[in-house]
Amino acid sequence: MDLRDYFALKAMPLAMQMEKENTDKQMGNKWYWDGVDDVDVIASLAYAVADAMMKAREEGEPEP
Repeated sequence: MDLRDYFALKAMPLAMQMEKENTDKQMGNKWYWDGVDDVDVIASLAYAVADAMMKAREEGEPEP
């Protein structure tokens, strides 16, 4: 497992919550687990967060 995978793993609960809240808004609190569609969306969200974390890490801290 590399650092990007680790970041995605840590972002997974956030990605799941984002998918649930987005679906709730569209369906009126009738969210249920759709293994095909939800898995793809959740994985994409988790890796998008991981990629943003990797980018921020590479940019480093700004100098004071």
